[in-house]
Amino acid sequence: MPSTASRSAATLREVDVRVPSRDGVHIACKVSNKRSPYAVVISHPYGPLGGHLGNNVVWALTQHLSRFGFTTLRFNFRGVLPSTGGTSWTGAGEKADMRAVCEYALTALQDPPQKLLIVGYSHGSVVGAALGGEMPEVHAYAAIAYPFSVAFALTLFNHRGFLDSAAQGNKHKLFVMGSHDQFTGLSAFARRTRELPPPTEVVTMEGADHFFFGREAPLCTIVQTWLEKVFGTDDLKLVTASADPLTLAPVSASLPAAQLQASADRGMGHHGFEGRIEGTDGIEHGDL
Repeated sequence: MPSTASRSAATLREVDVRVPSRDGVHIACKVSNKRSPYAVVISHPYGPLGGHLGNNVVWALTQHLSRFGFTTLRFNFRGVLPSTGGTSWTGAGEKADMRAVCEYALTALQDPPQKLLIVGYSHGSVVGAALGGEMPEVHAYAAIAYPFSVAFALTLFNHRGFLDSAAQGNKHKLFVMGSHDQFTGLSAFARRTRELPPPTEVVTMEGADHFFFGREAPLCTIVQTWLEKVFGTDDLKLVTASADPLTLAPVSASLPAAQLQASADRGMGHHGFEGRIEGTDGIEHGDL
């Protein structure tokens, strides 16, 4: 039986690219270009705690949205191998990394998308929401398990600046949190999301915690339902109809259940790798 990594390569066709960011940093990115009018950039949890592009939530969303015809780009922030550089601690470098990936999607892909989305998870949602508000080319953004109560530590006490950026413009926004999230209480989640201007959709997933182990499928459904509201079901049906058939590989199948639970118990459950991630150099844009 093939490994999870080889199954994923067979079922979701991705190309490894290196995207230049600021400060001479190069970002490792996996791209599945469906030549779709819609592209989504998906970002991972906090790198120093084990977050990377193979995270269970990132992988599930990548598969799901690719299945429905979206061009997908998932990447490792600076300091998460094989990306170069080091964690910025302020979030500014990570925001530059995501901006570079978004610009790559809009300028370097064959048949570049007409509408660009951001979906960020955990620390990736802090970065993604801020960039989503700031960057005019981003049509809408979703924030999964936004860590409101600890974001000050992830941004070196500049969280207010990130929230102010997230509130810019009148973009469609989705915030999703599990009712048992370990890092943000329901009252804080409700209070903070009320500060954002409309249109903002807020969803609490009953029974889920910060890591969504075993709850990836309903989470993907929430995101899909929101996208249907934002873009209309008719437009998305056309994208879906043109998509290649995709058999979804199991999420987190490469880690034993006991190891996943141990990671979650330690508060380090940002792993959930779908398999070993290998970056490659010298990929020509024409292959995308």
